Amino acid sequence: MIKIWRLDHRYIVARIKNYVYFRNNKDLPWMTKEANDFLIKNLKKDMVLLEFGSGRSTHFYASNVEQVFSREHHKEWFEKVSNDLKHFYNVDYKFYESLDTYADTSEIEDNSLDIVIVDGRNRVNCLLNSIDKLKIGGLLVLDNAERYMIYPTLSPAKYVRDDRNQKWIEAEKILKDRFWRYDTTDNVSDTLFFFKRK
Repeated sequence: MIKIWRLDHRYIVARIKNYVYFRNNKDLPWMTKEANDFLIKNLKKDMVLLEFGSGRSTHFYASNVEQVFSREHHKEWFEKVSNDLKHFYNVDYKFYESLDTYADTSEIEDNSLDIVIVDGRNRVNCLLNSIDKLKIGGLLVLDNAERYMIYPTLSPAKYVRDDRNQKWIEAEKILKDRFWRYDTTDNVSDTLFFFKRK
């Protein structure tokens, strides 16, 4: 059954703009234009970044920061992306069959990361397990946030919250208490930035 919001003319226009943007910017992460613009301006060569969920974004991050730790849970995708990354020496790229292990950050030193990108599976545990790994002032990026968190958004994808669970309530409280938030949207999906303040 076709969701009624998919027939809304505003959504259709937003999807077309979204398609054109990504077709013309194949080297950028699949995030909102505003989010990508921010990253282009603010990524620095001395930064250390952890990424949950890999792809064209991994190539982009590796070109713009000192070190990328990237994790993938899908074996075939991991093999494809591994081949695309073979000339990058600053990417530590790993496959995790178990989603619990994939989200486990216990081997990463606290306060050692400048950026964490949460854009893969098991997002709530990836997010919660990464908070203490971020430096004060560090950036946590949650892509497709409208699918997981409850907040005012124009994105119709808010109606698709299949992966939301009780832990997201805990995550929302922690994020509100310890981070400043900046929202970006393209009216198809949202990318939220959280800047760690304590």
